[in-house]
Amino acid sequence: MAIIERGTVGGTCVNIGCVPSKTLLRAGEINHLAKSNPFWGLATSAGTVDLAKLVNQKDELVTEMREQKYEHLIGKYGFELIRGEAKFINENTVEVDGRKLTAKRFLIATGASPSIPDIHGLKDVEYLTSTSLLELKQLPKTLAVIGSGYIALELGQLFYHLEVR
Repeated sequence: MAIIERGTVGGTCVNIGCVPSKTLLRAGEINHLAKSNPFWGLATSAGTVDLAKLVNQKDELVTEMREQKYEHLIGKYGFELIRGEAKFINENTVEVDGRKLTAKRFLIATGASPSIPDIHGLKDVEYLTSTSLLELKQLPKTLAVIGSGYIALELGQLFYHLEVR
């Protein structure tokens, strides 16, 4: 059995989804609570947010989890990791960089990517996606979130807690 990967091992959750977003959400929550502590008997404070340091810490966690939970376990589960892009030669054969692999069945699990809505004028501006937003090194002065799904709500909450309005 083999896993063929042309990009980053681990998929959406560990690389650009759950792990990075929840890590930064927690940082934003702590920042927000430190600045708006509801308990009279506790003195808290928070300085300015260094987004670059938060993103670097998030990236280190993602790398560690990708290695421990995916890359180091692939062989233990009996899979061979083949790096490259697969192309079907026929219904039972794929080719990766000249190497042919034959199987009765293939599972195609290509992951997810942000959907870019067809909004007039969007192509003319520098917009962010849920992926690129989590890679910013500086806080934007303002941010408008388009969408009302859980990802949009989480990212809106994150940047609100980091005091972006």
